[in-house]
Amino acid sequence: MNKYNLADGMIIINRMNVKNNIPRDILYQLEPNGEHSYIGIIHDAFHVKYVEFLYDWLEKMDDFKSGRTSFGQIPRLQKWYQRNKHYFSKTWKDQDMERWMSHEGDATLDDLERCVQRMICHFGLQEKQNVQIPSINSCLINKYRYGGDSIRPHRDNQTTFGQNPTVIGISLGIEREIIFKRIEYNPVKMNSIKLDKERMEEIRISLKPGSLFIMGGSVQKYYSHEIPKVEMNGVRYSLTLREFIE
Repeated sequence: MNKYNLADGMIIINRMNVKNNIPRDILYQLEPNGEHSYIGIIHDAFHVKYVEFLYDWLEKMDDFKSGRTSFGQIPRLQKWYQRNKHYFSKTWKDQDMERWMSHEGDATLDDLERCVQRMICHFGLQEKQNVQIPSINSCLINKYRYGGDSIRPHRDNQTTFGQNPTVIGISLGIEREIIFKRIEYNPVKMNSIKLDKERMEEIRISLKPGSLFIMGGSVQKYYSHEIPKVEMNGVRYSLTLREFIE
């Protein structure tokens, strides 16, 4: 049993902190390169008290980072954790951007990573072709402060995470929508998000607090994903757990 200090006093939560659910397949399909793309979702993955504890833990943090890109100021805040304190991408030319430098982890993050690692080992991912079970050792947290915060269409295709990375996302706070769009796969231009005009496809998933979604296989090659701006107030946190390949 694990004990957590919450605002309403000490509570005890079951060691697993999770419900006995398995992901519902949103997408599992054979791609032109002979691999499979996969997206799965559990809308109610964790016990309510654990969700509340994690949100409270994040709300107490005051060291989220901002930054700028060629598009201007990024419309959200973020924190990067890697167990051995590695920079987010080993291949980027710029290795001194503060928001991509690893923070020191803590016991709560370690417990969450272990919890999710146990969960995914029971999801049956090994039965899906070229969908890998990651050895979780890193976490990127994005803080969306209000509806105007967002993330542009992109792909999680850094070589740091392998050719077909499995990314596990946990959503806390207000409900937001993630949108996947079919793109043209060009192995020479891995950062391209050019839409596939011959196969226009869009997948929208509402991410409720306490939900867990999985992106695996070739989905980073054939789909972009984004969190668009919305007209609403309230904070959302996204924690994406993955394996950093050293």
